[in-house]
Amino acid sequence: TLTVTSSGATPIISSATPTEGRVGSTITLIGSGFIEKGGVTVVEFLQNGKLIGSLNPSYVSPDGTQFQFVLNDIFTANMSTGLYQIRISNYTNKSNTVNFTINQ
Repeated sequence: TLTVTSSGATPIISSATPTEGRVGSTITLIGSGFIEKGGVTVVEFLQNGKLIGSLNPSYVSPDGTQFQFVLNDIFTANMSTGLYQIRISNYTNKSNTVNFTINQ
């Protein structure tokens, strides 16, 4: 559980690096509003608008502008390779989505 202090703004993703990866890849999202006071912040994976799963961050910057997560094998075990949309979800708001491709 990630508990930090913030303004509670709606998260916004400006970029994702890299835009594709496989198990073990570390993905960095850059933007704003990634943290919220008293809330849990996760990255959500969607495919065709359907929520497939979510991951906790491995790192969130103190100012809420950088969010990192690792694609682990447990998370991706039941997912097929292909195009997904990812977004940040905190206690009260969800960000815009960006495309991300899971490779083998």
